[in-house]
Amino acid sequence: MKTDLAPVQEQAIPADSWVHADQAIEQHYRIPGRITQADIDRMAADFLASGGRIQEVETGVSGEVSLFNNRPVGGGAQFLPEERIAHDTKRIARIYEGDAEVVEKLKAALPAAEMQRDLTKACGCSRDKVVRILRTYFADDPIAQPFLKLRYRVAV
Repeated sequence: MKTDLAPVQEQAIPADSWVHADQAIEQHYRIPGRITQADIDRMAADFLASGGRIQEVETGVSGEVSLFNNRPVGGGAQFLPEERIAHDTKRIARIYEGDAEVVEKLKAALPAAEMQRDLTKACGCSRDKVVRILRTYFADDPIAQPFLKLRYRVAV
């Protein structure tokens, strides 16, 4: 296919520019009025010399107030990744603590069950919970395999 357009040249940065990335970027993108790291260092030194104090903000914490329809939202605590992992670990442990009773009921009901409905009635819980427990605790059990398969009918 022929075209009248001139080929577009791509901007190329040398392969080893990551070694001095800040200098390479400043040289590559010379923008008038752009603040460089040297400017930031100089301004910080001037600010500290004039009696200013720099406040350090922890990772994951924001000092901004989020607005939705001109109303502040999300004023709750921001959690660090370590705190979030600890919270999720406790939550997951609490979920699986309640499984012991249902696992015992499933062990007893599996040999006689013909359909998933039989298992949900025997355990007294939802189909989703029965499937989750079967997948978690009975994944290698050949008796449980027929109940793990999804059976959806598609209307034609």
